Amino acid sequence: MPSGALRYELWKLRAKGLVEKLPHSRRYRLLPNGYRICLLFLKLFHKIYAPLTAGFFIPIQETEP
Repeated sequence: MPSGALRYELWKLRAKGLVEKLPHSRRYRLLPNGYRICLLFLKLFHKIYAPLTAGFFIPIQETEP
């Protein structure tokens, strides 16, 4: 990801109050609201998105000649 795109994404997260920049460093910290949203997306992925996509991509079984 280009540094300009990364900077833009971090700016959007800061504007929404999900992360904050630590003073005098290049580090960011996830705020409690951002943590809750991350957990929500992880739970949605594991319970809904992953099983749905697994159903779409059925593995091809090899047959013996």
